[in-house]
Amino acid sequence: MNFNLKGLKIVIIGGSDPCGEILDILTGQGLKELDVKVLMVADTLKNTRGVVHAKTLGIPTTTDYAEVCGLGGLDLILKLKNDEILACMLEKVNTERVSIIDLDSYRAMAFISFLKTEEEKIRVRKKIGDKDICREDLVALFDSFSDRMIKISDEKNVYLKTEREDLIEMEKELSQVIQGSMIPTFIVNNEHILTHWNRACEELTGHAAYELVGTDRQWVPFRSAKRPTMADIIVGQMSEEDVRKYYGSAWRKSKIINEAYEAEEFFPHLGEKGKWIFFTAAPIKSPDGKIIGAIETLRDQSE
Repeated sequence: MNFNLKGLKIVIIGGSDPCGEILDILTGQGLKELDVKVLMVADTLKNTRGVVHAKTLGIPTTTDYAEVCGLGGLDLILKLKNDEILACMLEKVNTERVSIIDLDSYRAMAFISFLKTEEEKIRVRKKIGDKDICREDLVALFDSFSDRMIKISDEKNVYLKTEREDLIEMEKELSQVIQGSMIPTFIVNNEHILTHWNRACEELTGHAAYELVGTDRQWVPFRSAKRPTMADIIVGQMSEEDVRKYYGSAWRKSKIINEAYEAEEFFPHLGEKGKWIFFTAAPIKSPDGKIIGAIETLRDQSE
């Protein structure tokens, strides 16, 4: 992450951590010569730490995202949260004039590291510009700068290690929830690889998880020849025309789950006499709205 901060007029959307830390750096003495201005902090929640901190710094706050669009001279939006109202508002922003940086937890950490590096570069430049600086001072300055960069790198590594451990723990919890569900369920990732196939799915189809997980063979229990499951349709973001090619008139958009599809079909390969299965597939999205997988549930209608 690297761009010119000088003279930028910035709005921060989302008052949760790390909004406060970003505010402190942007408005602090370290970046003062860059003349960065934070015009506003916007969040629908009034009492988040970042919003409260912005008020103590004399920075305007709002719960109405539409006010952001009315700001003159805006250069950059730092987006620390995602919701449907916000997505609609940002569609009105002129992105040819205003840059939008979506800061998930990792990118927010990287942005803070960038700001701290900029602070250190300004401090070093000022020292080097001193006419009375001697060789020993330059060596000390270089050592100080190196130590600071190492510290920033260490903070990043600690964050990534913690984030990885948290993700592993979340994955374990997700697997336990899915495995414990009495509803036959499977999940594919954005590369159409099967990542979860629960016990209920094993019982319904007669295919064990170890046979399929880690492959793209989720179609095997249902078809005699390879074709996409409804979850694959979601991940592939296929057109309605393509969906009709595979499912004819048996499918429809879910009335309950946004962007989900559902269908009912007879599968002669299931059980001794075949089974009628009602199935629903829905997207799994990242915080920035990208489809990173899909979950499909099955219900035996034959019983």
